[in-house]
Amino acid sequence: MIRRFYVLPLMPGVPDVKAQEMIAVLDAADRFIPGLLDSSAGVDLDSRTVLWENTFVDEASYSGPYMVHPYHIGAIDNYVMPDSPFCKGAVGAQETRWMPWNVTCLSVESGRADPP
Repeated sequence: MIRRFYVLPLMPGVPDVKAQEMIAVLDAADRFIPGLLDSSAGVDLDSRTVLWENTFVDEASYSGPYMVHPYHIGAIDNYVMPDSPFCKGAVGAQETRWMPWNVTCLSVESGRADPP
């Protein structure tokens, strides 16, 4: 069994409702993806940081089925992958603007984000 933790700072100005949408998507992952035993996410409202914990059966579960599972590609990627159509602007500018964070386009940590 392996556990993975993610610490994901939210961009300034992200509405609470959008942060909660992301948390709901992350929380639900274990209901859809085989090999993912537990997925728990929450937000520290003072620091506006999302904490996400995953427990996988083994490394193969993470590096194989999890990364290519339709739930990851169709839901989680919209919040975490730099090549997501939402990050690249395939949706309306207003929606893209409020994506809670993204490794490339909205992560405070990346230093490459334009403010909303």
